[in-house]
Amino acid sequence: MSVTSLGPRLTNKLKLSCHKNAIQNVMIDWLVNGTVDEKNDANTIISHLDEALDLVNGLNHQINSKF
Repeated sequence: MSVTSLGPRLTNKLKLSCHKNAIQNVMIDWLVNGTVDEKNDANTIISHLDEALDLVNGLNHQINSKF
């Protein structure tokens, strides 16, 4: 499944960030401590949660049915 709503830049950024960390921790870090761009990225991911969860499922043994 291609993640078209997130775009290639955000798809790659999310894969790299979630390779060693759970998506929940990444999102909290971006929203609390992140730059303006990271906060915007977090909002985009939240808007397209189903696609983001499909993308990170399997990374770092993450199985996320809910966020």
